[in-house]
Amino acid sequence: MMGGGHLPAIDVYNHCLNLNADFYDAREVIASHSSYKDYENPFGGDYITFHQWGYTKNGYNTKFWPYEYWRELADKIRSEYGIRIIQLGAPNEIAMNGRIENRLGQTNFFNSCKIVENASLHIDIEGSMVHAAALMKAPTLCLSGPSMEYWRHEDSPDVDYLVNEGSCHLMPCEANTHGWHWGCPLGHHKCMNELSVERVFEEAKRKMNS
Repeated sequence: MMGGGHLPAIDVYNHCLNLNADFYDAREVIASHSSYKDYENPFGGDYITFHQWGYTKNGYNTKFWPYEYWRELADKIRSEYGIRIIQLGAPNEIAMNGRIENRLGQTNFFNSCKIVENASLHIDIEGSMVHAAALMKAPTLCLSGPSMEYWRHEDSPDVDYLVNEGSCHLMPCEANTHGWHWGCPLGHHKCMNELSVERVFEEAKRKMNS
């Protein structure tokens, strides 16, 4: 969830996680909010946004993609395109560092929607900001391991899902394992750890060049 304004979690669910709501009505709710309408995007020119809420007070949850992977991905993207990379997120999340600009806690949910909407590419793990990116029709790569297909916006041409198929017989463990969210049930976290930086980078290039 986004920080810097600290909207209650229920707002995020009402606006973009409620898959029973009308998809386009939800987009209009976001677009009409003053924190979206009146917010001046501080990032001029081209940029990419990264987001990962996989760190919690209990440690790393099952959706987590290692921070060293994010830094390596940033190095590859910066070397290829020379583009700014901005990390969005809540103030209690961990900065990715390296060649990634830390903007944790500096935007609320609606501010972040505008930033993501205007990004050249948004890269994330499955969660609230992927749903928001789909609503805002932002080009997005979603790194998905334990999450059910139910959460995928298959009808959105803007969001591509990278899944390490066959890495674990429990996939997706969200569907069949109690407590899946707080740690890999088998302890190896292969579904995310074996999703390679090179594969994500190649998909990012394809999105950027299309």
